Amino acid sequence: MASYTVNRRGVARARELIKAKRYVLNNGDFRRLHRSGLIACVYRAAEWRHKEVERAAYRLLQALDAATS
Repeated sequence: MASYTVNRRGVARARELIKAKRYVLNNGDFRRLHRSGLIACVYRAAEWRHKEVERAAYRLLQALDAATS
């Protein structure tokens, strides 16, 4: 059976990074995130044959593309 131990230096480093707030979200990049989420939604709905969800996500994707271009 595998044995696991806590890497105390790694935990301390993670706490330092969190305290330093080094990993802050960039507020200007949400457009790409939403678009990629909609694309994933369209493909997943098509994969699982949820036609209404697929059409709704596709319409939202088209509206997003029209608004940003």
